[in-house]
Amino acid sequence: MTILASDIAQYLKKTLHGKDIIINNVCSLKKISRNALFFVKKVELLDQYKEQLPNEVSVIIPKANTDEKLGFSYIISDNPRLDFAKATKYFFVPTQEAKISPYAIISPTAIIGENVSIGPFSIIGDDVKIGDNTVIRNNVYIHDKTTIGNNCIIKGFSIIGEEGFGFDFEPDGTPLRLPHLGSVTIEDNVEVGNFCTICRGTIDSTVIGQSTKIDDHCHIAHNVQIGKNVIITACAEVSGSVEIGDQGWIGPNASILNGIKIGTKALMGIGAVVVRDVEANKHVLGNPAQKIN
Repeated sequence: MTILASDIAQYLKKTLHGKDIIINNVCSLKKISRNALFFVKKVELLDQYKEQLPNEVSVIIPKANTDEKLGFSYIISDNPRLDFAKATKYFFVPTQEAKISPYAIISPTAIIGENVSIGPFSIIGDDVKIGDNTVIRNNVYIHDKTTIGNNCIIKGFSIIGEEGFGFDFEPDGTPLRLPHLGSVTIEDNVEVGNFCTICRGTIDSTVIGQSTKIDDHCHIAHNVQIGKNVIITACAEVSGSVEIGDQGWIGPNASILNGIKIGTKALMGIGAVVVRDVEANKHVLGNPAQKIN
């Protein structure tokens, strides 16, 4: 199918300025190619690459005092990076057919929705529920009674629904494991990265809210309650019974002490060690984490 710059503008509900050209691919500003689409966050960045910019290119640029004679086609956007992502996903990411690998192990009591993909060597336990259009990549273990919603992505080598790390102690100091009888509920449109662990609750479910995105190498302990649209970045650790409000942001290598409550739209900076509750809309950083402007 031939894709024109005007097709992209129409999809984004924007106006195309300049020549309407064929767009075959996408590129970065540093490696510009002909008949490609790219974006810039600042129009001034184009000045560094004027000599490299061919006429047969289209760019998504922010609102500015834009010269109408840039020499190539462009689309003005309030958020160039977001619109570039939308256009790339719609026009250039190939649709993959749903497929369940013959090397996957799926319990006969599991309920699998429509158009679900399950990769080789993944294990789906008893009474697991997986919603429509969800993708389970290779070598994933989904433990018994876990519920996963629609349109989710679970990447390779992640383990969801195993017991958490919870102990009490006999009078002589011997650790006694607390039984974990709960489960994990993952709501719609959630993404879980590679090598993540999400532990089931001790009694109630560990819950990952709608459209939350979890990066690689993250650990979510038992009884955690995570709201909607939360971002949890690489190597973050969320201890037991933590509550995270909607649209929270957990930075790389952040650690959150058990039982902590994180308010809506709060941000934990890189490496933050959170040992007390964080109010809504607050940013914290450091060890121990302190509020910053």
